[in-house]
Amino acid sequence: MDVVTDRLFRHLAWANNYVFDRIAEQPDSSLKLAAPNDTWTVAEILEHLTASRYADLLDGTGDIPTQVPSNKAEVLALKELSHGFDLRLREAAKNPVGFVEFQRGERTIRRNRETILTQSIHHATEHRAQIAGIFANHGLKVIDLDEIDMWQFANYEGLIYYTDLEGSAPTLSFTFPTLYLAASLNPTRISILIIFIQEGFFLIHLVSKVK
Repeated sequence: MDVVTDRLFRHLAWANNYVFDRIAEQPDSSLKLAAPNDTWTVAEILEHLTASRYADLLDGTGDIPTQVPSNKAEVLALKELSHGFDLRLREAAKNPVGFVEFQRGERTIRRNRETILTQSIHHATEHRAQIAGIFANHGLKVIDLDEIDMWQFANYEGLIYYTDLEGSAPTLSFTFPTLYLAASLNPTRISILIIFIQEGFFLIHLVSKVK
């Protein structure tokens, strides 16, 4: 699997977990909130957001039933199921080639695996934003979408940032859990290597000058 695809599925699981955690911190009554002129509640959307069906279409290991949560304990239990589905999607993304056939009523539908994989990411993104909008409409900032963008995810996983004091363009390079530096220090300039690590954002400055 290419590094971009793998990163997107890691982000999917991380962002979904954030939403479950934030909702679990709210009163149980918040699960019954809905948008104006809509009856679909936070709890129903949260259950719908989980990706059991997508995971099963791609790996065939089971469409595990889920239930609409009504309290904190059930939200956290659903979170664990959702995380398992997201891990299955990430594994399935290693094999994006081919087609899947499934029944919808009396219809036989044929989709390529790539479409199902990309839809699974879009689907979760759409419904995370929908839940955030419901809370916002009720004057509550429970889900901060800026806290789950790719910038924040980079900070969460760990970021290597290389810059040059003389003004050359900075470069970024990392993988997680193995971080590596792709750029070498210019022997004629002072260079700074800054490593941001998830736990506490430790800052390491490496200053080198070679004459």
